[in-house]
Amino acid sequence: MTDVLTAREEIEGLIKGRSVAHAFADTVAEQGDNPAFSDKIGIEGPGWRTLSWQEVREQGLDLAAAFVELGVQPGDRIAIMSANRVEHVLADIGAMHAGATPMSIYNTLSASQVAYVAEHSEPRVVILETADHLQRWNEALATGKISHLVVIDPSATPDGALSWDDLVALGRSVREQHAAEVDRRWQDIDPDHPATILYTSGTTGPPKGVVISHRSVLFEVESGNRTAGLQDRGDEENITVSYLPFAHIAERVLGIYIPQVGGGHVHLIGDPHSWSGPWARCARLASSACPGSGRRSRPASVACSRWRPTRPRSRPWPTRWPSGWSTSSRWSSATRPVPTCRRSTTRSRPPYSPR
Repeated sequence: MTDVLTAREEIEGLIKGRSVAHAFADTVAEQGDNPAFSDKIGIEGPGWRTLSWQEVREQGLDLAAAFVELGVQPGDRIAIMSANRVEHVLADIGAMHAGATPMSIYNTLSASQVAYVAEHSEPRVVILETADHLQRWNEALATGKISHLVVIDPSATPDGALSWDDLVALGRSVREQHAAEVDRRWQDIDPDHPATILYTSGTTGPPKGVVISHRSVLFEVESGNRTAGLQDRGDEENITVSYLPFAHIAERVLGIYIPQVGGGHVHLIGDPHSWSGPWARCARLASSACPGSGRRSRPASVACSRWRPTRPRSRPWPTRWPSGWSTSSRWSSATRPVPTCRRSTTRSRPPYSPR
């Protein structure tokens, strides 16, 4: 118990007076031109659409200026319904720098559930990705309580709404005008201010909102990194794959907050059905769990192909790994099998379908 209390005191001292925005600024200063977030939007075949940490910050500040111009006030909510893509992360970071509270909403919620969430949270701005998302928000938008609608897909943008390109252009045009205000807002974020509001998926009734503070986020990031042994990785690059919805607390921590605090390169998978291409490079990418293997979860920044257990086992190692997966013929120095996350072709599995 003493060790736990001592560790807690150390972490609280480390994060005292800080917000995610402060940690993000430090990460950008350290990482600079290193790759930050990548996705496959608009990319056929090899390659990724990638932004560096400096580019993420600059575009985030552009969006923050746009939100200020649209009348967003500190503490206002900005709701985002989108797959895991660069624009989702930028909207989240832009909202934070405008002093607002970003909220990722499950893109599987029904129209009535979305209307419930909108009435409960009262977002000032709503950012949607597709025509399907727009349809799910029609009931909420019909109330007239949402001030501004932004749609990422230009072909789905209705009359009276802003396209994503319109929002970005607006931010660039007023960036200098609102630079001092944006700087003041993110600098003034209190550790106890909401970093996000997460709504449940609605499977057991109306979605329930959970307010998570900046202090709670930073404590979780630091304690989680210490528990997983990820805080002292030296010069090893932290490469991860993000595939769960950002409305899920696990993915929000692993795919948004841990990178903002500690850096790294996140590969965003908008459609889990498209995993075959990205996972062909599983030897150098990492995930919070090998796909299809719910029994052997791994920390997000530990590459599946390089994973080694750090604690001795009291039982012999299994002679076979979960069905549908092959194992490497290589063995570690301790004569333990090394999983390679290579799909076996001898058994087919139904495609993953997020709830």
